Amino acid sequence: MMFSPAATVAVTPRWTFAGRYAFTTTDTAAVSGVESHTVEVRGAHEIVPRVWARGGYISGIENFDQFSIDHIGEFRAKTANASVQILLPSLTSIVGSYDYQWRKSGVHMGRISVSLVQAF
Repeated sequence: MMFSPAATVAVTPRWTFAGRYAFTTTDTAAVSGVESHTVEVRGAHEIVPRVWARGGYISGIENFDQFSIDHIGEFRAKTANASVQILLPSLTSIVGSYDYQWRKSGVHMGRISVSLVQAF
């Protein structure tokens, strides 16, 4: 089960800020009653028309879209991220991102990704 309220506020047409809280609980045959809390804050600024710089900080599970088995159980991580998004005229955007994550167990990881996103 997951409960995740979120809000995004456009302070100006070129600045946005967002926050999200997520509560999850896991009950399976192997694991029961495991709860997780996630807090996320994000900001974005349009540097020039069609080019956005984004950044954020997450304490907890950083990406529910890519939720995997290593997140079941007590997962305590902190993730800082920064990205640049280029909006092309064809409803396509190119996003370059860097994430840095440090976990309670002393593991530190960096991740670079480049995405091509098509809107419909």
